[in-house]
Amino acid sequence: MFRWYARSEICYVFLSDVFSWCRIEAKSQLHKSRWFTRGWTLQELITPHRLSFYTSNWTSIGSRNKLRDRIAFHTGVGANLLRDNITHIHRELNFASITQRMSWVVDRHITRGEDLAYSLLEIFDIHMPLLYGEGKQAFIRLQEEIIRHNDDHSIFAWTLCPPSILPTPASATHTGMLASSPSLFAGSGDVVSVETGEDSRPFYLTNRGI
Repeated sequence: MFRWYARSEICYVFLSDVFSWCRIEAKSQLHKSRWFTRGWTLQELITPHRLSFYTSNWTSIGSRNKLRDRIAFHTGVGANLLRDNITHIHRELNFASITQRMSWVVDRHITRGEDLAYSLLEIFDIHMPLLYGEGKQAFIRLQEEIIRHNDDHSIFAWTLCPPSILPTPASATHTGMLASSPSLFAGSGDVVSVETGEDSRPFYLTNRGI
């Protein structure tokens, strides 16, 4: 689907839960739409060359390009990724740290637990088999696959107790270097990659861990 969107000339977002004939009022309701809380719509938001939003009665709210600052503020996705006609979307995505990209799905929801990990595959430009039934293990596999292709240390910049989130019994007993859920990246969206002029120290997976 990511590639299908990337090859499209323009995509239209029909927000069935935004009711307004007034464009100004519709803009104020935009971020409250369920569309912005679904896991799979992240790639729909970023990938198309052009994107236009409409209310439930087909009133035009505006283009992604014109609304990008508003959308960036509410979703955490960088405004630079919401421009029209980005030629190489994966190259643009790679300017965002792993932690930043993980933080984009913190408040997003899916029907099946595995899909939150699977919906991020193209966001990180990686591939792995889809094994429905594996549950939260899918997110662990996602991080392992990222490590095989990327040396960005920000993948470890998560916390068991993100801001405003009380620790759960599951998180309290979590061990290991990899996060068990995207929710653990809440509050880490400001962790950026910094060019130091030196190569990053490599890290890798072994049968004893990282």
